Amino acid sequence: MKWLLMLAVGVVWLGLVGCGPTETVPSCPDPRFGEVDEACGVWVSASLGDDANPGTRLAPKASLTAAAAQAFDNNQDVYACGELWTEPLILSPSVSLYGGFDCEDGWTYRGEARRARLETGPGEIPLKTSGAAGQRVIADFTIRAADAIVPGGSSIAVLVADPQIIHFLRCSILAGRGADGLDGEEMEEPAMAGAAGIAGADACATVAGPGGAATETACGAEESSRGGKGGDGGAMLATDGEAGLPAPGEKDPGNPQDGDGGKGQTGAVGCTPGEPGADGVEGVSGEHVLSSKGRVSADGFTGQSGADGQPGTPAQGGGGGGASRGGAAVCGAATPGGAGGGAGGAGGCGGKAGKGGQAGGSSFAVLLFLAGRDATFESCDLWVSRAGNGGDGAKGQPGGPGGEPGLGGAAQGSLQAGCQGGKGGTGGKGGGGAGGNGGHVFHIVYDGGDWVYPWPDTTYNGQLFPGDGGAGGDPFGAERGADGYASKGTYLTSIYSFQQ
Repeated sequence: MKWLLMLAVGVVWLGLVGCGPTETVPSCPDPRFGEVDEACGVWVSASLGDDANPGTRLAPKASLTAAAAQAFDNNQDVYACGELWTEPLILSPSVSLYGGFDCEDGWTYRGEARRARLETGPGEIPLKTSGAAGQRVIADFTIRAADAIVPGGSSIAVLVADPQIIHFLRCSILAGRGADGLDGEEMEEPAMAGAAGIAGADACATVAGPGGAATETACGAEESSRGGKGGDGGAMLATDGEAGLPAPGEKDPGNPQDGDGGKGQTGAVGCTPGEPGADGVEGVSGEHVLSSKGRVSADGFTGQSGADGQPGTPAQGGGGGGASRGGAAVCGAATPGGAGGGAGGAGGCGGKAGKGGQAGGSSFAVLLFLAGRDATFESCDLWVSRAGNGGDGAKGQPGGPGGEPGLGGAAQGSLQAGCQGGKGGTGGKGGGGAGGNGGHVFHIVYDGGDWVYPWPDTTYNGQLFPGDGGAGGDPFGAERGADGYASKGTYLTSIYSFQQ
């Protein structure tokens, strides 16, 4: 019997709401209970009005916005002809809207047969409220939000963004479709390959045969890969090649010499080549945020998009090759240098991360934001439509290939050749982006006010088809977005992890 008691209270309240008793303004009833005195409010007609008019029946305002502003200033309500308005309306505090009037027949009240209509274009919320605490009535109106067309956009017909008590009477409130979210952005240019190593000097070419100079590949503002310099070949001494950079965090157990430089010639023991550089580390794939179904605010709703992956790291450069010894007996005193070692190839840059998919848009007939306000719906019908699907996450980009090693300097007579450098490692693959969450479908979304009580003669209609979550950009890592939710009637955001 709770709803009967609430209905009785509502009827009593409706007999009192409006302009309020003063010395000059009469009591202003709900039009269905009796004739409304002209002094009760501001009258508005899209076809007959002009915003420069005083807002009487003979000289009505043209726009709901102008009528509502004057009504707020004069502590009045707005009485609308049964026509169409296409302006987004932000309704001032304690201003009520009554439609249902036939302005071509002396402003006769026709009720449902002449409902006022408020319909706006894509991306616009037809009716918003703002201001301090108070009470409002929205009666004999059809309020329709268009299908969203901007990717990830939601369709919301009414947004109550203040602590007002609001009563919807004899209304149709219709939300359109939410739009699909965009897929994550694909990387067009491939990751940069490592630079090739430089060859070492030939034996007997110089006094001291230099190894190949180190080459470096810049992978970003703070990241790079460098091949190790080749060892230098002297008349009596051959040096080792240098290790490639960056040094790997952990050595591969299968190849603990990753990126080490080769050894120079010692006596009759020849030089050794540089070791190949370690591959870069693969980037972590994106996740969808399990704790959030999206964010409600005074501006509307934003769905939860999938997280981006992380980029791969640059690979290590190959080690420089060891050098060989020279000697005046073979080369002559003028050029006794040995053959230099070849430089290691620089490692490839890490692949860029895949971007997460955008969340799909939602379809909400009414969004009640801010705790501490009440809402009732009497003799109303609420409509919703399909929600948008979440966009797919993008694949992570492959890492760049490592640079080829530089060759060791050539042998001369009995002098040995220098050793080549190591090949640069392959850059780490970028992580894939997570799929965006699917959009939601709810007739009434509220965030924990005192109560939201749908009256028994209010109906909930439309397609309860939530959006599908988008696919992850990496089937073995990046997560699929969560499917949207749908519910007939009301939906409490604080229970289901919406954010503010």
